[in-house]
Amino acid sequence: WMQQNAYEQPSVAGPKILENLNKAMELDPDLAEAHYLSAMIAHLVEWDWEKSEKEFLRALAINPNDASSRGLYAHLLLILHRKDEAMAQNELALSLDPLNPWVKQINIGTMLQSGEYQASLALAEKDLADDPDNFNLNQMIEIAAYRLKQYDKALRAVRHVLPFPLEDEAYEDIQRTYRESGIAKAYEKIVERLEKHAESQPVGFWDMAHRYLMADKPDKAMDWIETGYEMHDPLMTYITAPARYFDRLFGDPRFIAICEKMKLPLPKSN
Repeated sequence: WMQQNAYEQPSVAGPKILENLNKAMELDPDLAEAHYLSAMIAHLVEWDWEKSEKEFLRALAINPNDASSRGLYAHLLLILHRKDEAMAQNELALSLDPLNPWVKQINIGTMLQSGEYQASLALAEKDLADDPDNFNLNQMIEIAAYRLKQYDKALRAVRHVLPFPLEDEAYEDIQRTYRESGIAKAYEKIVERLEKHAESQPVGFWDMAHRYLMADKPDKAMDWIETGYEMHDPLMTYITAPARYFDRLFGDPRFIAICEKMKLPLPKSN
């Protein structure tokens, strides 16, 4: 999770992840949780879709009632564009542990990744009432609200997910820019601050790429996607998810080349 949220570089985190996973497997090769983590690592670290599915199925064969395995197996199925299977696994995961906050967040993420923006936004806002500073919930609200053109909600959520504090004056400047010049100009202000932060601190490709699209700068977004590929950023695996976050780039030869190298299903432009 440190790697996925850009608190640690993949080049540093990756070897530690694999070292500890291998040790866990040595200690207990029949532990469902170890196979679940192996599946997650194959997905997010190794980008090996076949191995990831095999490990998810192994974990579920040992413990078919593991809601986390089913929920995150749904994410893998979505990036492989097997949406019907994904939603079936997601529904089963939620039925197994419906009050677990983590399982509920996985469910919201699955709805978001599948392109069900209205449903994911409603669920995230409901849970946010009990946990207003929750990073994951705010991150999902920003994306869903933006896609639904509910820009005020998106900008409120931004403040809770940037990798640095956004002081009142800076936030008010972004809000004023939105009111006077529109959402793209407001996101220009946000990416300017992110670029400055990136001069001295790690920043994930996702933080930059999708917000550059919101700022109407697709070439800059594509540059950051290429950076994400070079860094082996774990969130790269979601670039062609049914949510179509990067649909403006689907016809770009640079984008297609990365999909081919990652062996991701090629998206279709509208």
